[in-house]
Amino acid sequence: MFPSLPFPHLHLPSSSPSLSPRLHLPSSSPSLSPRLHLLPLSSPFFSPPLSSSSLPPPPLVSLSLLPPSSPQCSSDCGSGVRRRTVRCTNPQGNCDPLSQPADQEPCEDHSKCYEWKTGDWSKCSSSCGKGLQSRVVQCMHRVTGRHGNDCPVVFRPPTYRPCHQEACNDKVNVNTITSPRLGNIVCVCLCREQESDR
Repeated sequence: MFPSLPFPHLHLPSSSPSLSPRLHLPSSSPSLSPRLHLLPLSSPFFSPPLSSSSLPPPPLVSLSLLPPSSPQCSSDCGSGVRRRTVRCTNPQGNCDPLSQPADQEPCEDHSKCYEWKTGDWSKCSSSCGKGLQSRVVQCMHRVTGRHGNDCPVVFRPPTYRPCHQEACNDKVNVNTITSPRLGNIVCVCLCREQESDR
């Protein structure tokens, strides 16, 4: 075991750096007079401190979230994906990849699940002259096929449209009318005219 000594004092000379400083110990141990020698800068044991310019810059995590490239959901009826652009704003380009946010997120949109469905046009209501055609128009879910009321009214297809046939004769033939309702009306009118002529 070494004897417990007080903390020594190191005195550096103010002259040339080639001089060796002495490490003075307390007078209680006069037999101990160690010497410390200064090493030149060219010594292999000398390691100069690193300057701030030689140190590698710490990794930055500066990220920028740009507005979504497609603000709407990829699906307008059900589940989809909304995408956005994520870029590193560090000029040195050393952003931490572990802290990078996701460039896409799940989304749901059911705004266009219902759409108008139309049937085939019927025959013209009259075999001569002007008439009408009709068809079935329904609001239906495009995935499940169920009926609904969420279709936009402004985009509702027409249910009727005019149709034109050959010009009719002066006398109306009831048998040439394809619409039963219109045929009954014409029949009643003709029957009344015949009764009034008697």
